[in-house]
Amino acid sequence: DAQEVLEQLSVEEKCLIMTGANMWSNCGSARLGLRSLKMSDGPHGVRGPSAARGHSALFPCSTAIASTWDECIVNEIGCALAEEAERQDIHLLLGPTVNLHRLPTSGRNFECFSEDPLLTGRMAAAYVNGVQRTGRVGAVVKHFVGNEQEDHRHTADSVVGPRALRELYLPPFEAAVKDAQVAGVMAAYNSLNGRFCTENTWLLQSVLRDEWKFSGLVVSDWFATRSTAESAVAGLDLEMPGFFGARYGAALHNAVCRGQVPVSVLNARCLPLVKAMLQYGRRGPPAGPKGPEAHAPLCRRAASAGCV
Repeated sequence: DAQEVLEQLSVEEKCLIMTGANMWSNCGSARLGLRSLKMSDGPHGVRGPSAARGHSALFPCSTAIASTWDECIVNEIGCALAEEAERQDIHLLLGPTVNLHRLPTSGRNFECFSEDPLLTGRMAAAYVNGVQRTGRVGAVVKHFVGNEQEDHRHTADSVVGPRALRELYLPPFEAAVKDAQVAGVMAAYNSLNGRFCTENTWLLQSVLRDEWKFSGLVVSDWFATRSTAESAVAGLDLEMPGFFGARYGAALHNAVCRGQVPVSVLNARCLPLVKAMLQYGRRGPPAGPKGPEAHAPLCRRAASAGCV
C-alpha cells in the first residue's frame, strides 16, 4: 500500500513530505489523502501542538520512573501517554530520551533514565512498547547519539571510541529498535567523531538500518539539519521543522534535479514517512478519550515506586 502511494507521488511532493509545514507537522498530500504527521514533545507528558491548548497529564520524570526498576509501570505510563497523545490528535510522541547521565550539570538529565545503558535500554523498550501498543501512536527515541552534554549541545563534536559507543551510548537505542520496534529515531544536533549526526552515514545507515534492521523513520532534532544532499544520502528522512531555512523541500528538489540526490535515495527516504502517514494519519477518533485527571492514580503510584 505504501509503495503504491509512493509511486503516485511526484518528485516535488516527495521532497515536500520530507520537510516540515510548521513547527510540529510535516507536509501532507491532499491529492492522495495523506495527512500530515503531528508530533509533540515528550517524554513524560504530551505537550501538544501548543502550550495554550489546555492541559496534559504530567508523569514523574524519566529518572524517577527508571528508579522504580519496574518495566510494568513504565509500560503503563507509555500506554497512558498514547491515550494523551490521541486525545490531542498527536501521531508521534518525541520520546523516550535515552541519552545517559554523564555530567551532573546537564540540564536535560531529568528526561533521561539513568547513567546505566542496560537499565536505560530496558526502560526505553518498556516505554515504547506501551506507547505503541495499539498501533495508533508512534514513539521517537532520541537523541541519536552522544548528546549528553549541555554546553554547546547544538554544535559539540562528541569524540567517542568504538568500544565506548558499543558498550555505553548505542545499546539503549538498539534496545528501542530491536526489542520494541520503535517507530522513529531522532538524529541529534551534535557531531559524532567529526560528522554531524544528521548527515552521518555510518550512524544512520551502517549501524541503524544495515546492522539493526531499522525500518522506521529518521527525523532531525529541531533545526539540526545542516545540509541537503549529504543528509538525504546519509539517511535522514525528515527535516524538522523546515519552514525556516529549509534544507529539504525546494532545496531537496533542486538537488534531485541536479543529480546530487538519486531518485532511488529519495524514494528510500520518503517510504518510511509514507508508511507512518498511512498508519497514524488514517486512524479513527479515539474510543472514549480520557481527560488527564484519569491518569492521576498512575502518576501517584509511579512517583511512590520511584522514591529511593
